[in-house]
Amino acid sequence: PDGIARITIEELKTKMDKKEKVVVLDVRGHAGTLIKGAVHIPLGEIEKNLDKLPKDSLIVTVCS
Repeated sequence: PDGIARITIEELKTKMDKKEKVVVLDVRGHAGTLIKGAVHIPLGEIEKNLDKLPKDSLIVTVCS
């Protein structure tokens, strides 16, 4: 309904296991724990850090 595509953890794992181009982007500001292998850019800093994100990969955002 909101136009945002969603992916389950199982679907993400399958894509990663198949070595598909996937980047996990953690946008939580003050996350208590970081996600191993994820790119961490707080939501308010996305625009000034777009150069850190690949243009040829699926970007899966973690926000909560």
